[in-house]
Amino acid sequence: MSFVKKEILDSLCDQYSQYLRKDLSKAINLIFNEIIESVARNQRVEIRLFGNFEPRHQKARLGRNPKSGKKLEISAKNKVHWKISRELLQKINQDINRDE
Repeated sequence: MSFVKKEILDSLCDQYSQYLRKDLSKAINLIFNEIIESVARNQRVEIRLFGNFEPRHQKARLGRNPKSGKKLEISAKNKVHWKISRELLQKINQDINRDE
């Protein structure tokens, strides 16, 4: 099951009913846009208790088409690496261990 931005907004609206929905939506969009812009500027973004977003460069490499087996060159590109925080990892594992 996915938890999408609309559901985050709905949850915030339920918890903070004193704020207008459009203001909470603007706040969420500002946060996401700032993360995107920072990573695009090749900066590492750290959100305590959640994780880190870090831009990484992947070199060009030789790949293979799985259908035909033909070799092809895969161009270099930038990717985003996300590393989970220790606290979030412990929280996830704590919840799993309770269910067993």
